[in-house]
Amino acid sequence: AIELVRDGKADAYVSAGHSGASMSLATLRIGRIKGVSRPAIATLMPTVNGTTLVLDVGANVDCDANNLKEFGIIGKVYAEDVLGIENPLIGLLSNGEEE
Repeated sequence: AIELVRDGKADAYVSAGHSGASMSLATLRIGRIKGVSRPAIATLMPTVNGTTLVLDVGANVDCDANNLKEFGIIGKVYAEDVLGIENPLIGLLSNGEEE
């Protein structure tokens, strides 16, 4: 299925399986966007005010400050270009033990 997306024969790939394995295979078969060091899985989560786009929801366990900055940029572009949100609010949520 990932190769069908790569070859332009499919528009998307959906998996109910292991997200990390799907991301790894997509990175190997399709590649990354130039300037993005690490891909991120995104999801839309419902909130009391509508919907929130959340990146990275499971593909990466070791992220540095540069990765987080890139995720913010990726999320901003997606929110603007795909969701049609002008000037989206960008935030950082940590559920780990970072300093």
